[in-house]
Amino acid sequence: MIDTLATSIVSVPRTTGRILRVLFCLAGVVPAVASAQSSPKAVRSPSVFAQPVSSALVLYDWQREHCETWDIPDAPLRAFRTAKNEVVAFVSDSKSRMFIGSGLTTIKHSCHSSFTSHVDSNPAHYDDLRYITATWTEDGTHVVSLTHAEYHAEQFQGMCTQKSSEACWYNAVIGLTSSDGGNSFDSPTPPPLIAAPTFKQETEQGRHRGFFNPSNIVSSNGYWYAWINTTGGGSQPAGTCLFRTAKIKDLNSWMAYDGQEFGSRAGDPYGSAAQPSVPCQPLNLHGPPSSVSYYPLAEMFIAVFQTGPHPEFPNGRIAYQWSQDLIHWSEDRTLLDVPTMGGGADCSLPYRYGYPSIADPNSPSRNFDVITKSPLLFLTRFHTDKCNLPPNRDLIAVPLTIG
Repeated sequence: MIDTLATSIVSVPRTTGRILRVLFCLAGVVPAVASAQSSPKAVRSPSVFAQPVSSALVLYDWQREHCETWDIPDAPLRAFRTAKNEVVAFVSDSKSRMFIGSGLTTIKHSCHSSFTSHVDSNPAHYDDLRYITATWTEDGTHVVSLTHAEYHAEQFQGMCTQKSSEACWYNAVIGLTSSDGGNSFDSPTPPPLIAAPTFKQETEQGRHRGFFNPSNIVSSNGYWYAWINTTGGGSQPAGTCLFRTAKIKDLNSWMAYDGQEFGSRAGDPYGSAAQPSVPCQPLNLHGPPSSVSYYPLAEMFIAVFQTGPHPEFPNGRIAYQWSQDLIHWSEDRTLLDVPTMGGGADCSLPYRYGYPSIADPNSPSRNFDVITKSPLLFLTRFHTDKCNLPPNRDLIAVPLTIG
């Protein structure tokens, strides 16, 4: 669910069900999103301190727990509390195996798959490879998912004029639903579209195209929000766009912020629905946010993301930004100076890190979108093989302190 392929890290085989890429309760007290005309006055944002990754809690150890070779943590952690007060989490590969436990720090990996991608050659079905990348539930039983849907045209005869996965990759974000607490997910064909290109998959081949990697879902004053990255195309600029709905159960109701209002709606290039009249407007985020959380003590939201190489951080880093209104964001700060997947060309490093997300075991929210001053940073830790990223990778949790 990450949207660019690093030249220094090779891709993994198709048999993974996925290709590695680099990413580049209290709802009533959360402040409302500002209008485009009202930029919030600057306030001092809190600092966030992370303990060393060497002290991290290991929640999934691939060498001991994998159900098959490519049973891997392949997305940022998403979690919710069920109606039975259990915690269900996903760090999805394309088989979406569940983690379940009494709390965030006691979740255990299961070999049960909540759904399996169908490797469908018809791009209009949006069902080549699918990954649960955001969840929300009001009651712990009925769950909606924003789902990253990849189409790799090079895998299907006659569907791509190029040979590489990157050049033939077409992506959308669709909706899935569960009525059994995440044990299984269903979707009609074609599925509800949350975000999609205005053009079909054969257009602009030669680069990866579409909308990728939804953040988690955040609730604020009667609305639900998510951030989705796009590589652009046509009149759509590249960047991270903010999506919103007032009806969380209606997966066709999501609209994107267009710079003035939430007036951009996804249309299906394979259907008869009208296309969006205006593109969505990318925000001043310095990377696609893997997660966004509300911090009541500061009345602010924190976004966390990973970066690629930078003069000061040649192997990448984990960074964060703050916002009061979900649209305007602070300058970024470094959370962890650790090598990220795709961050630089140093092949001697034993580990790389990716898919950061912040969640709090003590969150008052069923969906863990609200944090206290002592949350956890969840990461995938890759055991490298020179410049390769094999399936050996762990899910870890690093304690944070917000000052």
